[in-house]
Amino acid sequence: ASMEGHRGAVSCITSSLTSPTHPGGVASIALFSSSWDNSLKSWDLGTMGVAKTFDGHSDRVLCVASSADGSHVVSGSKDRSVRLWEACTGHCLAAMQGHTAEVNAVVMTTDGNKAASGSADSTIMVWNVDRHSSTFGQLVFTM
Repeated sequence: ASMEGHRGAVSCITSSLTSPTHPGGVASIALFSSSWDNSLKSWDLGTMGVAKTFDGHSDRVLCVASSADGSHVVSGSKDRSVRLWEACTGHCLAAMQGHTAEVNAVVMTTDGNKAASGSADSTIMVWNVDRHSSTFGQLVFTM
């Protein structure tokens, strides 16, 4: 069986183990993909269909990574932005700017408080994605 949903080339896929949504619930696998159609998608592996579409980038989405608990997703795009998303709603929580070229790689720390992005501008930027911090969404440092 195949899963259809993107209208452009799929550029990256990531997965994470999500926590149960209610007491006595079962953990599940969350699957996320990025695409040249400027979107991200989360996938329901039970129905093999799209669970949610994440829209907001203005150009190809080149990379995606999820937090260890599957609650958040970070993406990088040809539009030079890094975005933090709430996985369950698809809501964009932060659009972080700083790179001068496309963002080719993203990752989140295991505690979910930082995200790093790598770009064709030859830099790695580390971002604060701790929603309880006064510097949420801001650049921490560049390497």
